[in-house]
Order: sequence, then C-alpha cells, then structure tokens
Amino acid sequence: MNEFASQTNAEDYFLDECYRCAPEIVEISGKVIENNLARIPKKIKSMAPAGGEVKHARYDEMEDQFEALDGWIKEIRAERPGQTIGILARTNRGLDDVEAMLRVGEYKYRRIGGKSIWDTQGAGLLLGLAELATFRTHIEAPNAANALAWAQVPQGTVAEYRQHIIDRGLFAGLPGRLADDSRVSGLHEQMAIWAGMIIDGMEGPALNCIAAWVTDHARTAVDSKTAWIAAKALKGNPSSKATLAQRIRSVAMGSGKADESDPDVIDIATMHGAKG
Repeated sequence: MNEFASQTNAEDYFLDECYRCAPEIVEISGKVIENNLARIPKKIKSMAPAGGEVKHARYDEMEDQFEALDGWIKEIRAERPGQTIGILARTNRGLDDVEAMLRVGEYKYRRIGGKSIWDTQGAGLLLGLAELATFRTHIEAPNAANALAWAQVPQGTVAEYRQHIIDRGLFAGLPGRLADDSRVSGLHEQMAIWAGMIIDGMEGPALNCIAAWVTDHARTAVDSKTAWIAAKALKGNPSSKATLAQRIRSVAMGSGKADESDPDVIDIATMHGAKG
C-alpha cells in the first residue's frame, strides 16, 4: 500500500472506525500488529459496545502454551459459568497448535475455516504409529501397514508385514523376504525401540523419534510440521495426570465436530478467518 501511494501520489484516507468488534478485541489486536514492519500507521477505534474479556499471550514452548490455555479455560468457566470462549491465532500454523492441544485435552471445539490438523497425513501417521507402539496389539497392525505404504513399499510386502505382526507380534524377528527389505526391517526395528521406550516411561523421546521417522519419509513440508505438532501435543499438559494411552484414545475417538449450540464448545479460528 505504501508503494502504491508513492507511485500514484494517492492521498491516504483511513477507515479507522470498527463496528464489528468490541473495544477489548480492537485494543488487543492493535497491540499484536503495531510492531509489524512496513505497516501504515493507524489507530482503529471500536464503535461497538464493550463486552467480554480478552487475554493475549505468546509462548515459545508448546507445553507452556498448553498449560496456560488449560488454566484460562478452567478459570473462565469457574468464574463465569455459561460464557462462551473463543481462541484466535495469527496463522493456521498457530491454530494447528491450539487445535492439537484442545483435542488431547478432551475439550469440545469447533474450528472455523481451514483443515483439521488431525486430518493431515503427517499428524495422522504420527498418531497411528504412537498408538501401535503404545498398545502393541493386532488391532493397531494396520497402522504399521499405512506407514509402509506411505513410505512407498509395494502393497504385497505391506500386506505380508501386516500379517506377520498380527500372527507373531511386534517384537518377533522378520522372515527372510521381509528382513531383506531395508524399509520394512528399518520400521520394524524402530517400532520395537519406540515400544520399549514407552514401556520404560520415556514417552516424550519416543514421540520425538516417531516424528523424526515421519519427517524422514514425509512427502511435503506440511506433513513434517503437522507430525511434530501432533507429537508435542500428545506429550500433554505438564500438570495433567493423563497417561499417553489416555491421550491417544482421546484424540483417536474425538472427531473435532461439536454441537454449535453447546455453550461448552470453544470456537477457534485465525484472526483472518474470524472476520467472516
């Protein structure tokens, strides 16, 4: 806009009155963007009536953000029962963090705009492998097959490995043909390591290792990013007593879809998406 004005000698005319948002939102939004580079200076004022409360924070670590969000939600619901809650993020990447944390924390939410992080290949694969390494039963065997198919292993080999896990279990040695395929033997060895780490209580490092495997085989940068977000979210709120198994089940069984009329549903959106 600055370049356009300079090239055309255009006169600036500021639309600085907002009729959509309450003063509390306008004030916080202004503070968020006031230090943006190459921004045309302007002061927006709200013409809407005051109402509600806005909290703003930034955290470098996802675990700290998780704990703060969980605390705020519980505080608001305790002090103002029945009041609806909304969470805004600057970008879809930031909103992915929020959604992942809410699903793991078993909160009901509605994502306005954008694709659910749990519907992406990276996060879905991370969840599936974490589920297999945690529960280690034949029910989760298809998750390993999905991982190998994602790594472009031939379908016949994938089916053979899946049946091997169902018949012999996760820790049994591989027969010759499967052992000769480095992609299969590599995942099989890693699965045993991840499972052992989880059994020994090293859940966080195990999730990091699974995310690293997904990254090594990722087809897009987005797959890698969503896998790491899912891994961090599954580590859970540091103050929560929920086990990894419980967190995985809450994510796997949740749909992210909620009744819009339910006051307990938390609306989440990017700042841009919330304009609509």
